[in-house]
Amino acid sequence: MPDKEFLTATEYLTVEVNEKLSTLKEDENFIYVSGIALTATNIPRYYGILHIPEEELQKATPTVIGKPFLKDHDNTIDSVIGRIENAAYNNGVLIEAKIIKKGNEALIEKIKAGIVKKLSAGFKRDLEFDQDKGHYKAKNIEFLEVSLVWEGADKNATLLKEDLNMATIEQLSKEKAQLEEKLGKLEAEKEELKKENEILKKEIERLKELAELGQKYKEQLKAEVRKYIKIVEGDKAEKLLKIVDKSDLEDLEAFKETYEPKAKELLQNRAEEVEDIEQFKDIEQGKQKLDLDKMSLEDLLKLEEQFRREVN
Repeated sequence: MPDKEFLTATEYLTVEVNEKLSTLKEDENFIYVSGIALTATNIPRYYGILHIPEEELQKATPTVIGKPFLKDHDNTIDSVIGRIENAAYNNGVLIEAKIIKKGNEALIEKIKAGIVKKLSAGFKRDLEFDQDKGHYKAKNIEFLEVSLVWEGADKNATLLKEDLNMATIEQLSKEKAQLEEKLGKLEAEKEELKKENEILKKEIERLKELAELGQKYKEQLKAEVRKYIKIVEGDKAEKLLKIVDKSDLEDLEAFKETYEPKAKELLQNRAEEVEDIEQFKDIEQGKQKLDLDKMSLEDLLKLEEQFRREVN
């Protein structure tokens, strides 16, 4: 495992491109060029493979703004030819640099002619070794400078052509942000739909339970109606019972409303008859001693009626 100084250090990655640079714009004192300073990629280094993750580059992009634009990573005053004015992330760290015209006329002519067309990014990074993938992952990237160089390493980075300038990059970044915002809203809507779906599922379960209870109620009601019809209709109940078996809840409730009071009335009458018969049996068996001579006419009539019902 490398020592601590190795894991936290400065990297210089050069960029090689095959495109002729067109200047972005030009004024009296400066020319403005744009390019790709660094991309998410794997690059062979002296210590092994350096893996630069996209998410780390996205976080690092703002750190390049305001940093010096150099020649050949020469950290001297004379090597400073300009400054990084702007940056955005779009499949790589995209920069816009301004170069001082005075004193750099020969270099600017070489840029315009497409002779000098390579960039190199200097940055600090931490390294994390990935045992499974066998490479070193760059983390906590912070840009220090970007240089024009002769030889390159990151084949994906480039000086940009005129039709892909910083304004275009900013527009693409804006569109990307808008799409990300829409995606965020869609995700939020998706979460709301999930919640609504859960509510609907619970409601469906509740309705199922109510349906089961309703079916039980219907079966109980049907059993009661059958009983009432049998009591009232007796031997004539068969046809009605077949209709009852095919009836819906509303018809069953109508049957109950019709036959329940009739059945209860008949049951009450029969109960009274049984009570009278039992009383008559008690009299007949001598369980009740009656003194007919002392009974009123009303009582005698009642007794006669009891005997008549029993005989009949």
